[in-house]
Amino acid sequence: MDRRRRAHAARVRRLGRAANRFDSDGEILRKALVRAHHPGDPRGRRQARGLNVGAQIAYEGGRLARESDFLRSNNVPDINPGASVGLHVEWDRKLGPVPVTLLARGRHFTDSDRGAQADLRLTAIVFGGGAITAAVFVQGTWADSKSNQSFYDMAGSGPLYASGGLLWGVDLSREWIVVGNLEARRLQGDAARSPLAERRSNHYANASLAYRF
Repeated sequence: MDRRRRAHAARVRRLGRAANRFDSDGEILRKALVRAHHPGDPRGRRQARGLNVGAQIAYEGGRLARESDFLRSNNVPDINPGASVGLHVEWDRKLGPVPVTLLARGRHFTDSDRGAQADLRLTAIVFGGGAITAAVFVQGTWADSKSNQSFYDMAGSGPLYASGGLLWGVDLSREWIVVGNLEARRLQGDAARSPLAERRSNHYANASLAYRF
């Protein structure tokens, strides 16, 4: 292995899970794509036969009444952005030729009044040709009573929302990638019945530029 390939392999090993030095750029992009839309900084990850367990720190968005006429007209108080800490379990397999990832995460907001949430997401890579990767996903999220109370003024705990959509990534170089998603989300349980929920369903799209160390 020449010097250039050894240097590239060293960069690959620093990405999230322990990828070995013979991973292709396409494989690295697929791994980055799955994690890019499940935010958090993984710490202390352990890996065994496709199963990864770790802890994470994540940024959590808030709610600003000035961003919505509905919230402003109903005098709904702001919720400042914050952070959460939690644990996750990630299981990677192949169903025939299709790589799939099952990711479960539990997290508690550092602001104790915002409670805790848990997610379960299944992702399947449906296209991985060269520099372009695409995946589909479905996800369920649950909230405890404090979380529902702080965001939706509902005291019950249980399902919060169900979502699904498309993830995509484009490998611009060995270091730079663009990742994005298209997502449909529908509130469930007490959150769907909340007077603070302007609508039960919504759609989202975003794109991000990322650098691989």
